[in-house]
Amino acid sequence: MEWHEEFRSLFPALRDRIYLDIAHHCCPPTPVVDSVHAFLSSLSRTGGSNQVPNEAVPPVRDKIAAFIGAKPNEIAFIRSTADGINIVAQALPLQPGDEVVINDQDHSSNVLPWLALKKRGIVVKVARSQDYRVPVDSIAGEITPKTRVVAISHVQHRSGFRCDLKTLSDLCHGRGAWLVTDAIQSVGSSAFNVRELGVDAAACGSYKHVLSTVGSGFVYCSEELLDVMEPVYAGPSSVVRGNKDTGWQVEVTDRRDARRLEAGSVNEAGALGLGAGLDLHFKYGPRRIQERISYLASKTAKSLREAGYQVVCSTTPGEMSGLVSFKVDSAESFRKHLLASGICASTKDTDIIRVSVHAYTLEWEIDRLAEVVAGYKR
Repeated sequence: MEWHEEFRSLFPALRDRIYLDIAHHCCPPTPVVDSVHAFLSSLSRTGGSNQVPNEAVPPVRDKIAAFIGAKPNEIAFIRSTADGINIVAQALPLQPGDEVVINDQDHSSNVLPWLALKKRGIVVKVARSQDYRVPVDSIAGEITPKTRVVAISHVQHRSGFRCDLKTLSDLCHGRGAWLVTDAIQSVGSSAFNVRELGVDAAACGSYKHVLSTVGSGFVYCSEELLDVMEPVYAGPSSVVRGNKDTGWQVEVTDRRDARRLEAGSVNEAGALGLGAGLDLHFKYGPRRIQERISYLASKTAKSLREAGYQVVCSTTPGEMSGLVSFKVDSAESFRKHLLASGICASTKDTDIIRVSVHAYTLEWEIDRLAEVVAGYKR
């Protein structure tokens, strides 16, 4: 048995369907389910008397940091990507007249938190895409001396376009701006190292390529960014407390510890599931997983083009991801056609179908997709 077949055996849902929809939601693998179940079962038997959360959750923070090239103190647990982006957006020291640059392809999770700042007098500018791509030049054209933040997804949810974050971060830092990224469509499927890419903050829910559950995730903030952040929410943690001896003031013992962004208890079951998902990545090798995803995505795009479809994902080296989208007349009707053939995919807009692969996807499944789309009556 090859490694990817062993990996595939951990996903029960793959036994009776062709699942090309991990960009929407993963099918949690058995080790993740077992991890969450074991924690909740233990909690149901012992209540709060056991120390599993206190002992098991901190190592998950270490795993996240190791996976993305960060330090453990730069990681905070969150509920969702939108939660993480909101935490960052609201905590940054932005003043009326300051500018934030977003783009017209991003998911609402990385758009709405910035638009909400307009009521504080923040100016939000929108970089325009070109054939579903968001090139650095388009963003550069919107940056002015007043720009404080550039926010963009590493991988776009609609087209699968992968942004050149390193070039963009160099541009931002050269202009005195922070780079904040939505990383949910890249962490676990594309190379994502915060130090190498130069991002200042990144948020990622854990229910897609990380292979865990909904309701959990992480936000990364560099130590330098943490220094200037003032969280809107306040809650107890190991680095935040209310000090009655200093006139009942909020006391932060370490501004460079992202735990101060966590307002109270974290989702312990979700954190443990996240850790179990990362364990699988470490076990099978992040680079090996990424290389197989890249190979499968290229094969998928080629098959769709040969079937006569317009593929909207970029073919430029370095811009592809595990998401492949193509144009159809009626996305919902086409999705139902795929589902009737046992293929799970997503609609994006009214005329785009998105398929997404992972290391468990088999070559024959892509061949079957090609057969089904070729037989669709357009």
